[in-house]
Amino acid sequence: MKYFARNFCVLAFVVSTLSVKAAQQVETTYIAESPQQFGLDLFYVPISYPKYTWVNNETTDRNGHAFHLAFEWMPIDPTYGKLGLGLGVGLHVIKNVDFRGTNATLTVIPMDAFLTYRFDYLYQQILVPYLKFGPNISMAKQRGIEKSGFQIYYGWEMGGGLELCLNPIDRSSGRYLDMKTGINTTYLMIEYVNSKQLGVKRTPDLSHDEIRFGLRFEI
Repeated sequence: MKYFARNFCVLAFVVSTLSVKAAQQVETTYIAESPQQFGLDLFYVPISYPKYTWVNNETTDRNGHAFHLAFEWMPIDPTYGKLGLGLGVGLHVIKNVDFRGTNATLTVIPMDAFLTYRFDYLYQQILVPYLKFGPNISMAKQRGIEKSGFQIYYGWEMGGGLELCLNPIDRSSGRYLDMKTGINTTYLMIEYVNSKQLGVKRTPDLSHDEIRFGLRFEI
């Protein structure tokens, strides 16, 4: 994981430098339509929990579907990048996993708090890499092959991603959206997150990797 983090930081610096130069060629001056202090992220995630024990110590890497919502506050002047504090919640479902003719379904509700840093130095910068980390708590419920009550997972998440700014594609629509809704900037996003179990090993083990795809709105 340390090699991934180090390589991602190098890549983030290179990408942000190139995107800043590209943005400078497109537009050297601007007037910001409205302050950008909040971010809202909407993600779809193909999810799996390869270390989770379903029954009789059996595991599976079967994929399910997940949706994740995150809200972020960016209180600091973005001159040297954007530092943010956020909260997220999701719904993860892996349906009808077959164990010798008996099906089981796992539903997980993850909640996380996180700190982010975005390598974002220009208004409507085209490409914005970022890093994030923070704690996670998840409530899991297994049905079909029952496990009584909710299972609780405590984890630590690290990752990062890349944002593609959509406003330069149609600047007039972006300004109109800002005037009507307060949404200043819209991004396409791809995000990688690694979740590891926190502290002493407990049941269940929901540690996993995930790749998220989504939209971001900055207000």
